[in-house]
Amino acid sequence: GKKAADVRAIREEVVPLARAAHRDLSDEKENAAAFPSRGAEIAEIIASDERDLKPKPLSASKRSFTQPPDVVVLLCGVNDFKHAFGGRTPEAFRRELRSAVRDVRAAFAAVDDETKNVEMSDDFVIVLPGMPMQLVTAFPPPLSLAAVAAGDAWDEQKRRVAAEDSGEDALFSGDAGPRFSERVAEKSKNKKRTTVFVPKPSAAFMRSVFGDRARLTAEDGVHPNEWGYAAWAHHIAGEVAEVLRARRREEKEREEKDLGERGDEA
Repeated sequence: GKKAADVRAIREEVVPLARAAHRDLSDEKENAAAFPSRGAEIAEIIASDERDLKPKPLSASKRSFTQPPDVVVLLCGVNDFKHAFGGRTPEAFRRELRSAVRDVRAAFAAVDDETKNVEMSDDFVIVLPGMPMQLVTAFPPPLSLAAVAAGDAWDEQKRRVAAEDSGEDALFSGDAGPRFSERVAEKSKNKKRTTVFVPKPSAAFMRSVFGDRARLTAEDGVHPNEWGYAAWAHHIAGEVAEVLRARRREEKEREEKDLGERGDEA
C-alpha cells in the first residue's frame, strides 16, 4: 500500500511492485534448483532462531508471492474525490479505476518467453469496497451529508467498473443488505474473471464489531483508525467469502463432471 494514494498512485507505484514480485517468482519457477536452496535458507533461519533468537530475514530476492492471490482488495476513493475540488469528475475516477483493475490483472499475467503472448490471470477476484463515509466526523452537518453523498457517487463508479470487468450487471444497494452476499455469490457463479463491488457497511454494523463506545475514525476525522479498518475488513471478508465459496463449489462441480465424462468414455 501507499499512504494518501489515489488510484493513479496505486497504478503507478503499488501495482508495479506487485508485478515485479510476481515476475521474480515466475523466474524462480524456471529453475527447479531454486526451491531446495530456499528450503535450506529457511532451515538456516530456524536454526539461527533456536541458537540466538535473532532469525535472519529472507533475502530480498526470496521475498515474493508464492502464488497469484485469491483476492485483491483495492481500497480507494477518499483520496480521489478530494480532487473533485480541482474539477475532477466521478467519470474520470471511473476511467482511472478501470485502468487500475486491468493493471492488477496484468500484474499476475503469464508471459510466454518465446511468443511474448500475455495470458491474463482469471483465478482471482478483485474487490472494490464501498467507503463508509458515514463515519466521517471532520465535517458538521450539512457538510457531513455532502461527504456521504460524494462517497456514494464515487462508489457508483466502482459498481460500474465491477459490472464492466465481469461482463454482468453488478449488484448495488446503498448499504449492504442481509442477502447481499448470497446475491453476489449467485451472480459470480460460472464467472471466473470477476470484479466484485462490495457496498459500504452500515454504521450499525461497524459499531457492532467492537461495541458502540469504540472510536472508529482516525484523528483526521476522515479515515478509519485501526479499529475502523478492522471492522471494515470484517465486513469485506464476510462478503467476499461467499464469492470464493461459490467459485470453489463450481470448480468442484466441474471436476466431478469431467471425471464422469471420462468414465463414460472409458
